[in-house]
Amino acid sequence: MIVRVRAKAGTQRFTVEPSDDVAKLVHMLVEKFPIHDPSSISITTETDPKTAVHVDQLLGNHGDLIYMYYDDKVHTQKPSSQAPQISSSSSATVDAIPDVPEVAQVVEDPVDLYLEKQEGLIRRERDPKLCKHTANGMCNHCIPLEPYDVNYLEQNKIKHMSFHAYIRQINASQQNRAAANPGAKILPPLEEPEYKVKTHCSGGHAPWPEGICTKCQPSAITLQSQSFRMVDHIEFSSPSLVDNFIHYWRLTGEQRFGYLFGRYEPYAEVPLGIKAVVEVIFEPPQTGASDGVTVEFPWNDEMRVSQMAELCGLRLVGMAWTDLVDDGTGRGKVVTKRHVDSFFLSSLEANFCGKMQHRYPSPTKFSSTGKFGSKFVTCVITGNIDGDIDVTGWQVSNTCMGMVEASIIEPSIDPSVMRTLESSGTLYVPEVFYKYKNKYGVNVQESAKPTFPVEYLLVNLTHGFPQQSNPLFTNSPSFTIENRPLEKQTVASLSKLTSASSSDLATQLSDFHLLCYIQSTGVLSKDELRLLAGAATSKTTEPIEQLKASSGWETLMTVLRESGGDQSSMPSEPMSRGTSSASEPKEDVLVNYPESFNHQSANVNGIRLHYVDEGPKDGEPLLLIHGFPDLWYGWRYQIPFLAYKGYRVIVPDSRGYGQTSAPHVPPHDLSLYGYKNLCKDMVDLLDVLEIPKVTLIGHDWGGMYVWRMALYYPDRVKAIASYCTPYIPPNPVYLDIDETIKRLPSLAYQKYFATTEAELEFDSDPYLFFKLIHRTSKADDRISKSGGDRPRSMPSFPVLPALANVEVPRSKLLSEKELQYYADQYLQRGFNGGLNYYKTRKVNYDDELALTEHKIKVPCMMVTAGNDIALRPEMAKGMGKFIPDLTMRHVEDSGHWILVEEKELANQYLGEFLEDLKKKLVHRSSKM
Repeated sequence: MIVRVRAKAGTQRFTVEPSDDVAKLVHMLVEKFPIHDPSSISITTETDPKTAVHVDQLLGNHGDLIYMYYDDKVHTQKPSSQAPQISSSSSATVDAIPDVPEVAQVVEDPVDLYLEKQEGLIRRERDPKLCKHTANGMCNHCIPLEPYDVNYLEQNKIKHMSFHAYIRQINASQQNRAAANPGAKILPPLEEPEYKVKTHCSGGHAPWPEGICTKCQPSAITLQSQSFRMVDHIEFSSPSLVDNFIHYWRLTGEQRFGYLFGRYEPYAEVPLGIKAVVEVIFEPPQTGASDGVTVEFPWNDEMRVSQMAELCGLRLVGMAWTDLVDDGTGRGKVVTKRHVDSFFLSSLEANFCGKMQHRYPSPTKFSSTGKFGSKFVTCVITGNIDGDIDVTGWQVSNTCMGMVEASIIEPSIDPSVMRTLESSGTLYVPEVFYKYKNKYGVNVQESAKPTFPVEYLLVNLTHGFPQQSNPLFTNSPSFTIENRPLEKQTVASLSKLTSASSSDLATQLSDFHLLCYIQSTGVLSKDELRLLAGAATSKTTEPIEQLKASSGWETLMTVLRESGGDQSSMPSEPMSRGTSSASEPKEDVLVNYPESFNHQSANVNGIRLHYVDEGPKDGEPLLLIHGFPDLWYGWRYQIPFLAYKGYRVIVPDSRGYGQTSAPHVPPHDLSLYGYKNLCKDMVDLLDVLEIPKVTLIGHDWGGMYVWRMALYYPDRVKAIASYCTPYIPPNPVYLDIDETIKRLPSLAYQKYFATTEAELEFDSDPYLFFKLIHRTSKADDRISKSGGDRPRSMPSFPVLPALANVEVPRSKLLSEKELQYYADQYLQRGFNGGLNYYKTRKVNYDDELALTEHKIKVPCMMVTAGNDIALRPEMAKGMGKFIPDLTMRHVEDSGHWILVEEKELANQYLGEFLEDLKKKLVHRSSKM
């Protein structure tokens, strides 16, 4: 009903319901009339003020004219520092908002307090063409602009104004209303979206879900792009932060998730802007896969890690994850999955972002609830339109946060659309609409039920790196990153701290991952942790000296000294972060040292065969076979990767190599080293291990091995992957080595390797031989200093005598300890067994005459290396004729030792092949 209220300030009309609480009418009266003391209001239906009663005794009937009386005197009060008056200029400091009791004690972020005190005006230079005044004058062409000026934002391509510019804009509107009605009470300008049914409704009906009315039900929602953003920019303090984060994906092909710790600072590129400066990416417990990641939530260690971050002056500012798929070209490019025609954030991700932002709200006194939106940011590391790895920054809108909190939306199967739920017995879903321009350029409004585009919920942020990097932690990541399955953090790995000088200690401690691990030991008290954080971040010696003098630190050092830095308890480090796989290895680190693996042996086919057996015994079995001159150890980067994925990984020293028997045979009878007998070795091993079928993976001679297994024992082979070695089918016509070299000149070295001279040469100095042979394909790792293009052929043998008195630099492919391990193994066994493989050409031809028509019918993968000087990539052409189910992969920038030189891609391709194999097997079984 309509009620007219007349007072000395004029007459106003109000629409009220008979059931309305009187407080609502009082609120409307205070807004329209200059009432300084609401308790003085009295009303009457007559003109005589003596008949007036208090407002809560009369609401009137429809159309009534009510007379109102009130005290219009201003009662002076002592000024409050928490309730200053609003200035007449909208660009004045905006903390001058009347106090609201509920939010008077809100503790705002330091960056907000700083920006609230800034003028915020956009200064403009005097226009020499349009400005007619003197240098000290000002006109409309050069007057400073407000931070929310529409033209300025459009000209500078700022799609979303900053949060504090948005506050200035709505305060300006509020001040205009206040100027028009000087007595009106000014309320906090911000209001959080609320899409739940109000539980305490004064409508006189039963509470929801038994009853509902227009007063307690949420209003309809019209989705549109949010005009502001809580954070404008994401800055990574150092490029190495992102590089080290995605390094795990490069090694394993699995996606990663991390929490971003940093701080918020003013961002000068946007008027009154805010940037999130990221100093740390902390990786919580998670399970990675090639197409996603499962994260533990809530995060159990959040409080502990956040406390350490706070001691370092940091806080949780966001999260990041990878969504990367190699494009298979071997050029380091990735698939462009997220773009304008697909999606930027999936509906599942947007829903998760909404939950996380709601979990970390932004405090502000400009909202009646004391909070508004969130500064929690999201980074997705994925492929851009050029196929390069890039970072995208996002937040979801406040509307999305409200809809997620109200549980009225849920992810859809289609990642580009969000699903709106239907109302049910306990859930009320308001009407939801979204607008767009049709093909005729006309604005059209459509219902968001059942789905609507996710892009209506997104707010994009810029990102980048500082021009001059000055990260808080200068030694990161020197310590093992937490929660990576292939890496371990141990107390023994801290032993180097015991002998460090004060300056060295400050450098070594400047790693957040190290600080968190020391914290997790529980040795240091909170005060000592504060000293630890100061020592790591202050870059001065005073906190270091105080830390070293503390009892907790002395206790920690005592424990480390007593442990003696036992190498057996040191973490294996298959992932050397911060450098490429071809970088100079550390002299004191043996990567995946041999003693850390599970070594076994078995009597098979007349020999004692040594093998490594890793991973769960009930896991899907994989058999990895090495080549020449190599050992089981050539797979050291693949074994832990595959074992972590749940596979049982069996890696033998082949007959004649390493710790496996190497029977000596006369030159006229080399059948023990022919393919047929070698395959029998592996089948007998599978029988010992009670494995009926296996997936075979080979490199170099091991590649020839696995292809022949599919011919001799097809019922024991589930799938095959070969690195560098193509499938060469049995030839019905015998080709001697000279004829083979005419057709494949890159194999010329094999003629020398089949001679006694080769055995004598290599046996004479295995250490020098491995220095020569195990090298990367990079120009700076060649013995020749002539430069030029990559080498196209093997060196001319014999070669060791000419190098006997020459200082040959160690290859970047092997550390000193790795090189020594290879040399020691071949000193014990010699090269005879391995070189016998090159002498069996006629034996293999005779054994394979009956197999010339065979095809390989299991799924296979062939990985070629662009810089392999022996097994050239073009040799793999035509394999599809003999292998119907063949996957071809290529790594352009790698030589023959691809398993080490490009271990990240080698692991990634293998992981993807095995994942696809699982899907194929499931699909086949579903058809049976």
